[in-house]
Amino acid sequence: NKEYVMNRYFFLKSGTLKKISGIKNIKKKKYLKKIDFNYKIGQKIPTIGSHKDRGGVFVVTAKNLKLAKRRVEEVYSKIKFVIRS
Repeated sequence: NKEYVMNRYFFLKSGTLKKISGIKNIKKKKYLKKIDFNYKIGQKIPTIGSHKDRGGVFVVTAKNLKLAKRRVEEVYSKIKFVIRS
């Protein structure tokens, strides 16, 4: 069995995290194998200077590369961050 796996990150602007939307619906997708966020609501997000400063990570799987890329884009389009300076 051949399956494609894509690991991607959330790169956020600096400021205070006010809200993350879209989590509940995207977590229902069977192709989403992992989604983690590095900041909680109310936390300060620094300017990205290293890997630890990223906003989070997610992993998707698919039977072909084209579908895997579409799924990555779907996650990016569904998860929305509200950040205030």
